[in-house]
This record gives sequence, structure tokens and C-alpha cells, in this order.
Amino acid sequence: MFAALLAFVIGAAGAGAVAWALLERRRADPLEPRPRVLVNLKTDKAVDGVLWERSPSLLVLKDARLFEGPGREPIHVDGDVLIERGNVDFVQVFPTPEV
Repeated sequence: MFAALLAFVIGAAGAGAVAWALLERRRADPLEPRPRVLVNLKTDKAVDGVLWERSPSLLVLKDARLFEGPGREPIHVDGDVLIERGNVDFVQVFPTPEV
């Protein structure tokens, strides 16, 4: 919660850095569940899914849904979704359920 507030205050560039740092810390334990994220794109669309992999240039989401705009129903996306990081405006990380 604090990370989200801090990210809002320091702006979009800072938000990306905070989100990636948080995700990096979460991946340190291979048995920990993968986080569910909402990737907000520069095209005013968003993709919700489980962050499966990431590289310096790509994010890979599984079990993804595409949000195309306010008032529109999300569309389930089959297969993996690859998102170029250059197209990302900011990322929201949702709490993972306790196991």
C-alpha cells in the first residue's frame, strides 16, 4: 500500500522503478506465488494477468484480460501476452493470497 502511494507521488517514471523493485524482491523466493498485476499501457488500455516472466524489454502475462476502456467488459486473452516495456505507462501489483 505504501509503495503504491509513494509511486503516485514520485510520478510515472518513479512508479515503474518502485513496481519493478517490488516485483524483483517478490521473485527472490521461487516457491512464492507469482503476483497478479494490472499493466496500464500508453494506449489507454490495460492488461490484467499473472506476471509470469520479465526481461529488460518484455513482460509475459498468463491468464490475462484486456481492458479497452471505461464501461467495456474485459476480454479474456488466450495464451501468453507479451508486452514491450516501452509501451507500459505504469504497473499496479495486487496482493497475492496467503498460501
